[in-house]
Amino acid sequence: MSSSNKCNPHKKFRTYWSANPFKIYSHIPKLYDWYMNKDIYPISIEIGLTSNCNHNCCWCSIKPKEIDRKSYLQKDVIERFVSSISEMDVRSVVVSGSGEQTLHPDFIDFLEQLNRAGIFIGLNTNGSRLSDDICRIIVETVTWVRVSLDASSEAVRKKVHGVADLNKTVEGIKRLVALKNERDSRISIGTQMVICPENEMEIESCVELSKSAGVDYQQIKPTIPFDYYYPDLKDSKQIMAGWLERVQAVVNNLQDNGFMINVRFDQFQNYIDGIDLRQKASLPCLTTFSPYVEADGRVWYCVDKKGNLNYLLGDLNSSNLMDIWHSKRRAEVLEYVHNNPCGHICRNSPLNEFLWDMKNPTPFYSFL
Repeated sequence: MSSSNKCNPHKKFRTYWSANPFKIYSHIPKLYDWYMNKDIYPISIEIGLTSNCNHNCCWCSIKPKEIDRKSYLQKDVIERFVSSISEMDVRSVVVSGSGEQTLHPDFIDFLEQLNRAGIFIGLNTNGSRLSDDICRIIVETVTWVRVSLDASSEAVRKKVHGVADLNKTVEGIKRLVALKNERDSRISIGTQMVICPENEMEIESCVELSKSAGVDYQQIKPTIPFDYYYPDLKDSKQIMAGWLERVQAVVNNLQDNGFMINVRFDQFQNYIDGIDLRQKASLPCLTTFSPYVEADGRVWYCVDKKGNLNYLLGDLNSSNLMDIWHSKRRAEVLEYVHNNPCGHICRNSPLNEFLWDMKNPTPFYSFL
């Protein structure tokens, strides 16, 4: 088959790397059990091996939360975790969390364990430690990796990340791309830009840098919650609208079949419009199968609720994930979640609204 006739996921599926609720249809047995009101095991889990970080990003999501920045998951805890998720038929693990995950001494071993267990792996990294060994294990085991770039110059990289290591990071990205091509790997390599006042002048050039490095895609989103990080900034909605206009122009000019630009348009537009769709709809959270494991071993209902004790499920240092999942404490958290709808848009919001419509269809859903 000629390359021109091959299915191109960049062209056909605009939400290939994003929060596409239709991905749930890849898990029909679990979706059916959920629809029949059964308590299903997680489909995907996010985990932080360490909360330690060698960067200090100006919009770091950890800053508003009381998170210990020196936590590491112990080797025995990691091994029990992998054993549990294998037994629970968890399909994927996102290695992310509150710090830079490549700093964990067992990072390479953890990826190898997950790979041997047949678990698909996603990885978020600031790109500061993309050595030959780390790049090799990433290309050999990971389904997708996303590098926080956020700038196209050393000066702006330092303003945003607190460290002037852009050239080193770009070289690491190119090393990943070269290994991918050399081994004919199917890994998806991407970059990310979180737009803020410190880097707003490099929106276009950051995308150009990513494209020139040979990555598959770049994700773009605004700093959220914007008012927390920039409470004194005037005309913030107009500023956000200007960013959105420039981002759309960049998409029109630079996106093609070999390079996708994944924009969180919803986050831009919701801030500009001053609306909160989840709060407006008052939907209870139905995505009860996406827990988050912090580097101190604590297991949370989801990544957005880490640090809020109302959503604490248990601790891997004293129990395994299977036992936590069937515990009385998790039942209490689920009841709390049902009675207290989330008041903000989150990563699972599109899927949550999709699941809500499945169980609460209008008469119009009878017309195909």
